[in-house]
Amino acid sequence: MILDLGAIFGAVVPLYFAIMLAFLSVRWWKVFTPEQCSGINKFVGDFAVPFLVLDLLTANDPYTMNFHVLAADALQKLVILAPLLVWKSLSKNGSFDWVITLIALSTISNTLLVGLPLVQSMYGHTSSDLLIQLVVLQSLVWFNVLLGMYEYRAARILIAQKFPNTAASIVSVRINPHVASLSDTEQLETDTEIDADGKLHVVLRTLSTSSTISVDSMYSAQSTIELRSSLKRAGSSSTSRSYGTPEGRYHKQGSNSSRVADASFDIEAITEVSEPSIQTGTDSKNLDEGRKENPPAGVVARLIIITVWRKLIRNPNTYASVVGITWSLIAFRYNIKLPLILKGSITIISKTGVGLAMFSLGLFIALQPNIISCKISTVVKCIAVRLIVGPAVMAATSAAVGLHGIVFKTATIQAALPLSIVCFVFAKQYDVHPHIFSTTIITTTALFLPATIVYYLLFRLLP
Repeated sequence: MILDLGAIFGAVVPLYFAIMLAFLSVRWWKVFTPEQCSGINKFVGDFAVPFLVLDLLTANDPYTMNFHVLAADALQKLVILAPLLVWKSLSKNGSFDWVITLIALSTISNTLLVGLPLVQSMYGHTSSDLLIQLVVLQSLVWFNVLLGMYEYRAARILIAQKFPNTAASIVSVRINPHVASLSDTEQLETDTEIDADGKLHVVLRTLSTSSTISVDSMYSAQSTIELRSSLKRAGSSSTSRSYGTPEGRYHKQGSNSSRVADASFDIEAITEVSEPSIQTGTDSKNLDEGRKENPPAGVVARLIIITVWRKLIRNPNTYASVVGITWSLIAFRYNIKLPLILKGSITIISKTGVGLAMFSLGLFIALQPNIISCKISTVVKCIAVRLIVGPAVMAATSAAVGLHGIVFKTATIQAALPLSIVCFVFAKQYDVHPHIFSTTIITTTALFLPATIVYYLLFRLLP
C-alpha cells in the first residue's frame, strides 16, 4: 500500500512542482510579463501538446481499442446532458448557459496532461492506453460538441440582436472567410438583401479594421500592443449605412469591437485578464423569454457547422490526431516502424509537452486577479460536480456497458481529474461564467490528488 501511494505521489508531485514554479515566477519573482506568458502558451498550444499527442498516438495500437470504454464515456455525457436539457425546457429558472456550464464541469477532464501520469502510476501501461483513446475522443469529438453548443448560443444572440423582428424571414447566410467565430457580435457586421418574396439573404463579415489583422501577429508583444491601441481607436466609431432603393432593399450595419476572436483552442485568452469578448448583456434565458421569432433551423445549423469547422481546421491538435491515427493504423497493420529521424524529431518536442503545459497552467493561475472569483458556496458546488457527480455517473455508465476490473477503475478515476483549461478558454471567449471555470480549474487542480487517492483506496476494497 505504501509503495503504491509512493508511486502515485512520485508521478503527480512533479506536475505540482511545474505549476508552482510558474506561479512563483509571475506572482513573486516577476520573471515573466503577460506578453511573455502569451508566447509560452502559444508554443505549448501550437507545438508541445500537438507533438505530445502525435507521439502518443503513433505508439498506440488502434486495433486494440476498447470500444466499451468509449461507449461508457459517451453515455456519461448523454446521461448528464439529457436531464439538463429537460430542466432548461421545463423550468423557468432553466438556462442554456447553465446547461453548457454544467455539462463542461462534469465531463471535460484534463486527461492528457494530468491523467496519463496518474493512472499509469496506479494501474500500469494498460490504463494509459485506455486514456489515450479517451484523449483522442475528447479532442476530436467532445471539444467540438462543446464548441458547437457555445456557437449555437452565440448564433442565437447574434440573430436576436441583428434581426429581432425578422429572424423567421432569413433563408440563407453566407459567412465571410475572416469570420472564425460568432463569439463577439460587436465586431461583426451584416449585409442584408431582401428578395422579391420578402425573404432575407444575409452576409456575415468582420469589420475591415479587424479583418486585416493576422492571427499570428496577436502573439508577439509589440503586435499585441499595436492591436489593442488600434482597436481602441476603432472602437470609438460605429457605422450603419443603407443602400439601394428607398424601401431599403439593402442594409448594412455594424459596430467595432475589442479584438479578433481566434480560432485555436489554446490562445492568449489563457494569459489575458481583460474583460471577456462578449459584452452583450444577453443570455439564453433572456432570449427564450423575449424573442418572438426563431430563425429556420437550417440557418442556425449552417452558422454552427461553418464556424466549428473553421476552428477545427485551425487547431494543431486536429492535425496531430489525424496524422497520428492514420500512421498507427498503417504501422500496426503492416508492422512498420517510424523512421528513426522522424521518431527523434517528434520525441524531442513531445518531451517538453507535459512539463511546459503544466507550467502554462501555473501561469494561468498566477495571472488571475483572484484565485477564488465566485462565492464559496458556488465553489463547493462546482467541486462536487467535478469530483463527485462526474465520476459517479461515469461509474454507473461503465457498469452499464459491462466494464470491470482495471478498465472500470481507470474510466472512473479519469472522470475525477481536474477540469480542462480548454473549458475556461471557451467560457471566456463566449462570456459564459468564466469566473466559475477559472475558479474550478484552480481548485480541482489542487484537490484532484487527494480525491483520486480516495477513489483508488475505495477501489482496492472491491473484488
